[in-house]
Amino acid sequence: MNNFLDFITRDIASKKTMITSMPSKTKTNKKKINTTIEEIEEKYKVYKDNVKNYLIVKSHSFEIKEDNKEYEKVKKEVISLEQLRFLLNPSNTYIEKLGFDELLYQINNFSKFNFHSLNDIINAFLDKFEIIGLNLKSEDFRITSYVNEYMSAFLDVRYKIDKKYDKVSEIFERIYWLNPDLINHLALNFKILIRKNAKLFDDNILKLQKKTMKEYNIKDYEECLEKLKNKYSELEKLEEETIGKIISLALEGSLDINHYFEDNKVRINAFSSIIPDDIDTEDEKEMDKIRDVLAKLKYNVEEYQNYIKFIPLFTLFKNDYKNLINDKNTKSKDMLNEIVKKEKELDKCNKVIFHESSKLFDTLFKNKVEKTKILANHYVNELMELYNKYDDEVNKDRIRKMVSVDTTVEDVLHLYYSFDYLKKSDIQKSYETNDYDEIIDISNDFDLYSMNPNNLIVKGIKIFDDYNLSSIIANKYKLNNLKIEESDISEENIISLYNKIKLILRAGIIDKSSSSVEKIWFMVQTKKILDSEQVENADTEEE
Repeated sequence: MNNFLDFITRDIASKKTMITSMPSKTKTNKKKINTTIEEIEEKYKVYKDNVKNYLIVKSHSFEIKEDNKEYEKVKKEVISLEQLRFLLNPSNTYIEKLGFDELLYQINNFSKFNFHSLNDIINAFLDKFEIIGLNLKSEDFRITSYVNEYMSAFLDVRYKIDKKYDKVSEIFERIYWLNPDLINHLALNFKILIRKNAKLFDDNILKLQKKTMKEYNIKDYEECLEKLKNKYSELEKLEEETIGKIISLALEGSLDINHYFEDNKVRINAFSSIIPDDIDTEDEKEMDKIRDVLAKLKYNVEEYQNYIKFIPLFTLFKNDYKNLINDKNTKSKDMLNEIVKKEKELDKCNKVIFHESSKLFDTLFKNKVEKTKILANHYVNELMELYNKYDDEVNKDRIRKMVSVDTTVEDVLHLYYSFDYLKKSDIQKSYETNDYDEIIDISNDFDLYSMNPNNLIVKGIKIFDDYNLSSIIANKYKLNNLKIEESDISEENIISLYNKIKLILRAGIIDKSSSSVEKIWFMVQTKKILDSEQVENADTEEE
């Protein structure tokens, strides 16, 4: 390639000399010059194509392909075990296992979040009842006459082949202005149906647990958790960066390969700010020890970054629930008894409201119905308030069971992971947001964090104690002979530290591989040239 560059340099110089020395006074002279230039251009197009082909072939020769089949296999196993873990989770009930809590959260916050379609939420509720063989009918929705009218129309459309909800939307619009609490009443109706069919749902979960444990050859939750820990360890090992992954990151632009040249300031700064001055970076044995320690630090920093992300949620837990350590008096049973009594009173009213009277006493009966509707509406409002208080008390009961002065962050992670409604409600409060998409993003990130059974830092951190985690981490790695200060692990500097650690580890991977910084740089530059040419060709075609 160097010989070719020398040839091109000399050839361009000679061509310039030749063209400038050609006569240009007459038209014939000028025509001859143009012809010569065109011939040179054609020749250089051939050169260009040859160079392009050379770059492509050379770049491909530097590629290092890796097989991801094992990673995909283990990832699927982790997902399956996670599903089984959630199904076997002894902390929660059928309400969480079947996803009723997510739907109740959506419908209870419908007005705040402005969902595009109430239909999807209602259909999801109905689907879950069909799992246990219950096809709900209009007579199941008699908490108010408005709910009954709306759900009668909804169910009529749901069970048709051509599901057009336009008419249902019109009915909703009309009823909503007569009864703005329609959605709240509908949510209450679903809550009552869920509670009344608790035995069927519990039996369904029990059958599903037995079936799934048999399929996976797992006898209980503890065994599932142990297998999951092992699979997470396998997955983390497979997720470690390799030379193939580093090349991919460089080619996609996520990694600046220029930073990895030995004389680059970014690399020099990363090495000098973390690696002790008395370490010879040319000594492979010494550097292997340093990289082993840095790999552990990287894992701890990743976990700590997750912890920082959810500090608002942990702070809310500390402030709102610490009093429950000494408050073990539950009121939920008494509240449930009160709910059952009110439901019976409402049922009596509904027997009158939905009774088909004879024509002889039609006028008289209508008057009675109107009076009964007023009373029924009073019971409905009382039930809404009772259920809200009951739900709050049940959540407190869940926290009472696990909370103590020794409660760890890991315990809190498990609590929120087990109870989706509680988690999203507390996220909504602690992050002071009514943006549903933001709440879901935070919730999903939290689940990913809490699901990992190999989290290390959270196991020993008590939620109600004040810890300086950045100091704890820094002091630990000072003992391992790293130049780490508490300020390096502060919220402001932790990303910078993380990037330095990754650079040092990646530099080691490159050095130990069959590739090199120069080869990866060549591949990146080739890709840039080809991408640029592709853009130019696309622009030319548009013109």
